[in-house]
Amino acid sequence: MATLTLLAQPSWALTRTQALGALGAASLMFATGLADGAKAVPWTLQMIPVLVIGMLFTPKQAIATVFGTALLMAFTISAHRVGVTGGFMVGWVLAVSLMSWFLTSVRNGSFTGFSALWRYAAAGAGGYAVVWFCGWAWLAYGWPQFGTSKAFALGVAPFFWGAFVKLGVAVALAYSGTKLLQRFN
Repeated sequence: MATLTLLAQPSWALTRTQALGALGAASLMFATGLADGAKAVPWTLQMIPVLVIGMLFTPKQAIATVFGTALLMAFTISAHRVGVTGGFMVGWVLAVSLMSWFLTSVRNGSFTGFSALWRYAAAGAGGYAVVWFCGWAWLAYGWPQFGTSKAFALGVAPFFWGAFVKLGVAVALAYSGTKLLQRFN
């Protein structure tokens, strides 16, 4: 008697826990995207879920989650700001791909010698650098009225101090989230 064999789950597919995490992270990106209208580049908390996604997901899963959420945001709550903040959104996708690649390499043993907290902090700092560079370049070269120095002064410099706090929160969430995911998987 022949039996049906279920197809193996593809490597890019999310587990149930990861799917719930992706939905929660996307919801947090939407919720933290509400901004004040006073600045050209608003101060939001969106980098926290972006960093956590980059720290906890595989590269393909992180890219899919952040790209899909950024695309939805571009047509909904952030539609009026995409012109100015589009570079930062592109930076999110690049940052999570590089962060998750780096941390996947660390988990595989390629890079050793750092504790988990320092690895998350290093990946997050690199992610921030990518996002800031993309946002700065978008403002400096995509919007002639900004120029390079004004783009840095309005799009990067005001966010330095908040970045340390957001990075610390993201590292703490990712570290505790790793422990929680290990328990549920």
